[in-house]
Amino acid sequence: MSSSPASAHKIHVSVTQFEYNKSNQRVEIALRVFSDDLENALSKHAGRAIKLIPSDPAKNRELGDLVVSYLTNSFELKNKTGKVVRLNWDGMEGQTDVHWIYLEARAPSGLEGFQLRNRIFFDLFDDQVNIVNTRHGSKQLGVMFEAKDGFKPIL
Repeated sequence: MSSSPASAHKIHVSVTQFEYNKSNQRVEIALRVFSDDLENALSKHAGRAIKLIPSDPAKNRELGDLVVSYLTNSFELKNKTGKVVRLNWDGMEGQTDVHWIYLEARAPSGLEGFQLRNRIFFDLFDDQVNIVNTRHGSKQLGVMFEAKDGFKPIL
């Protein structure tokens, strides 16, 4: 759901968690974004008004396709050879103010050498900041993305 102007937030930040699952050789990705920012970005990307309705499971696949389409250009993951890694939709959970987007990607050799470019909502806000936290076994790294940033190592 979209926030009303009276409750609109003044901080523009997203938080992403990367976690490597060794047993299935996949990276599990959880993005936490403000609901109104996601609605605005998806509406701009689709060229029509998009409303997030958490209780409408019939639209989950359509919404998932739209989210992945938006992320294709704003959230790019590359493996250690520089090849773009395909992100697969794994669902979404929403509350009034915040949405969690779940993705996964194949990473047979782990996350060593992986790089990310996180430009989520930079098309909406000049002061947008995207924080990415990665956990791979005993290794952990936090990375911050601002509009001027390109690809950065995530581990």
